[in-house]
Amino acid sequence: MCFNIRTEKVTNWRDYLRLHCYPIDKFIDEWPTNLASFQAHLAEYCQSTRNLALQLIVAISESLGLHKDYMNTQLGKHAQHMVLNYYPACSAIVNCDKERISIPTFYCPSPEAVIRPTSEVVSDDAPAVYRQFTYGEYYEKFNGL
Repeated sequence: MCFNIRTEKVTNWRDYLRLHCYPIDKFIDEWPTNLASFQAHLAEYCQSTRNLALQLIVAISESLGLHKDYMNTQLGKHAQHMVLNYYPACSAIVNCDKERISIPTFYCPSPEAVIRPTSEVVSDDAPAVYRQFTYGEYYEKFNGL
């Protein structure tokens, strides 16, 4: 069966759980407690994804010919969030027989971090294409605040 917006009533829904993950000790008390091992497993997952993000930041810095700590320093005090999305079985998706779950993790710079190209990659011959802005400005614009 195919999804047809002309013949079916369409509902816009989103079932999700958004959690702040870093620093863990600041947010762990806000996490659900109704599953015995949820907090312990989530803390381990958050720490593992944070470690991966930090490794990627080093690799990106080095791949640009910058000092390995360049991006980490520029990003300032980092934040980490994760969202558990639930997608019920729906004929509008590829798999219409089973529900799906996604767990994206967002590793964010501090609100004060200035987003701009590093001076090492811009010049008079190759100027920055976009204006600089803080992550806080971006976040407000992105979320329509």
